[in-house]
Amino acid sequence: SAQRAEAMRRLGMDDFFAGRLGDASSRFAAAYQVNVAAGDEHGQAWSLQNLAWVTTTRGDFAGTDAVLSRAARLFAGLGDPVGRAWLRGTTAYARLLAGRLADARRLARVFLPFGERVGEAWAVGTLRAVEAFAAAELGDLAEADRGARRAYRDFAEVSDDWGRGFSLVVRGVVARGLGEPEHAADLLTDALAYAKRTGHPLLTGMAGTIRGFVALDRGDGDAAERDAREVLTAVE
Repeated sequence: SAQRAEAMRRLGMDDFFAGRLGDASSRFAAAYQVNVAAGDEHGQAWSLQNLAWVTTTRGDFAGTDAVLSRAARLFAGLGDPVGRAWLRGTTAYARLLAGRLADARRLARVFLPFGERVGEAWAVGTLRAVEAFAAAELGDLAEADRGARRAYRDFAEVSDDWGRGFSLVVRGVVARGLGEPEHAADLLTDALAYAKRTGHPLLTGMAGTIRGFVALDRGDGDAAERDAREVLTAVE
């Protein structure tokens, strides 16, 4: 049954990357039920972690909080440092997307030393990038730029294309804040290339949406509309 749940999670990730969020959600929920029936707490925690990406992508942040708090209890009970590091990165990211900027920034700062101790590169890079994104939105552009560049280096060291794309989105937000729309558009175009390479709908949505706003800043309504349509196509 552990193998069955693992197979369902893999199929769920295929659905997620293809933008089929309803199918992905069903598979992760089913994998979780298989794990529950088998008494597999480790599998339960990872199924919930996967499900949190779907609820976050859909903008169901109350659902995300509920799922992540359950997963956090499981990972803590298991004493699984890698799972806890990943979960902390996901939690800070979800708070950022929910618009809870100060909360996301605080969590990223609090969680970062744990991620560094565990040596989990994805979690460390994600926490740095989340803190930088929140700083940019709160107007601390110099700090945000430093954090985003460092996050990019973290992700580059482990060849993580999702992370490189996310870091470039943050740098695009910084450039837009500095009144450099051409530079912002270039950074966001590079971010979209990473998003297409990974097939990650949430990254495609973020990069495309912000590039659309930059196009509006430049008075290019046609380009903004193209970006909006591409985002809608990427996420059902």
